[in-house]
Amino acid sequence: MSTAAASTRSPKSTNGRAWIVDAMRHGARVFGPVAPGLTTRVLADLFCTPRPRPLDDGQRTALSRGERFTIDHEGGRLDAWSYGEGPAVLLVHGWAGRGAQLHHFIEPLVARGRRVVLFDAPAHGASDGSTTNLGDFARSVAAALGSVDDVEAIIAHSMGGASTAVALARFIEGPGRLVFIAPPVHPSAWIARFQEMIDLSDELTARLTAEVERRARIPLDEVHATDIAPSMSARLLVIHDRDDREVPYDSGRTIAGAWPRAELLTTEGLGHNRILRDSEVIDAAVRFVAGYQSKESQENQENQENQGNRS
Repeated sequence: MSTAAASTRSPKSTNGRAWIVDAMRHGARVFGPVAPGLTTRVLADLFCTPRPRPLDDGQRTALSRGERFTIDHEGGRLDAWSYGEGPAVLLVHGWAGRGAQLHHFIEPLVARGRRVVLFDAPAHGASDGSTTNLGDFARSVAAALGSVDDVEAIIAHSMGGASTAVALARFIEGPGRLVFIAPPVHPSAWIARFQEMIDLSDELTARLTAEVERRARIPLDEVHATDIAPSMSARLLVIHDRDDREVPYDSGRTIAGAWPRAELLTTEGLGHNRILRDSEVIDAAVRFVAGYQSKESQENQENQENQGNRS
């Protein structure tokens, strides 16, 4: 499966955060050799602190139309919103995002007779917390699944996909259909990018990895998507853009290749975030999770057809 869309990119400005990166680089270089423990903890705090973008008008409108509720999570309260009635589809955002980032999926799913539930992950949006990590993120997905009745599918973006996979592998049984949009294979890529960004030494990078793993309470060598995938029974649609500069396209292709019942939808020119607003992507995801007959309805139809053939 593939679809393509035109793109006009404008490069992101990094001037606003350049001084932060310079400060981290300087601090690690000066304090790392003399106070490696303290430096590691400070770096881990920075690494585990999301910096979400502010709500745009569409997201704000979507939240105002939802029924707001809370989900209990070990790290505090998670704010959530519900739309429509019927079997539920859970929307899971990525790092530095928020639930409303996936608001373009709400109306098409509700029109298909689904209840749509979205939430802000720990330390994101309106939810509690100031720092978070893959383990915490995955536990929040499990908490949402445990709090919402009759979840039949999940649509997850970026780290939301990785967290969903970890949640289903370690914490809770999940639904039969999943859509992962721009999913990463393993958190080591994020740490490697952080190391490169602030020119971190190999020794401090190893310390940072161990500290992040301690906070996540999950061995990072056990959350590689290609190791998790073979045990998954759910049907999966992976949607990934060839021009994604945040999570490389090969990540999605690798996951789709390792997952027993997976399809890969390749797009072009949409990047990492605009893919969430593309009408063809939304239609493909909605049809995958809501445009099919359940096993029960298929069996009922087959029984009716068999009875008709016998009469």
